[in-house]
Amino acid sequence: MALQKVQELTKFLVELWDLMEMPIDEQKAFSHVTRLISASVDEVSIRGCLSADVIKQVEVEVQRLNVLKASKMKELVFKRHNELEEIYKGVHMDVDSEAARKILTNRIESGNIDMSELLQSMDDQIRMAKEQALSRRDILDRVEKWKFAAEEEKWLDEYEKENKKQLFCLISDCIYEFNAFGS
Repeated sequence: MALQKVQELTKFLVELWDLMEMPIDEQKAFSHVTRLISASVDEVSIRGCLSADVIKQVEVEVQRLNVLKASKMKELVFKRHNELEEIYKGVHMDVDSEAARKILTNRIESGNIDMSELLQSMDDQIRMAKEQALSRRDILDRVEKWKFAAEEEKWLDEYEKENKKQLFCLISDCIYEFNAFGS
């Protein structure tokens, strides 16, 4: 019974860590408990690993993370939103970022949304945006090469015009000097 309780609490703890992208250093303090997630009763032979203190320690950490989760969820949503914007920007997809940000803010502040579901939805959007970006990569690479070639051609044309202008000035100066000396 104690093992099952620790396993359930620890699974929830790991989910919270993943959700909130907790640093590994903070997770290390519970490594003795996370090892028990897949352990059987027979495998749990370490004295004190299922003590009331250990269970209480995990419960307190889960409670602390739940409080932290509530305050950090908005930050995570906007972090994911920024990531999504960057993906779209990278593949030249037009997105009304300001409108999307306002909608997100209104939905969050209304309190009528499950933040975990919203984050999952945003993760799905990011995954789809990355797939879409990958499918556009070949076309975008060709466009970039074409832009580079067009810029290079423009530079060469300007260079050629400048050389012709200099050559014309040189010829004009020579003709002027020839006429000045020849008269």
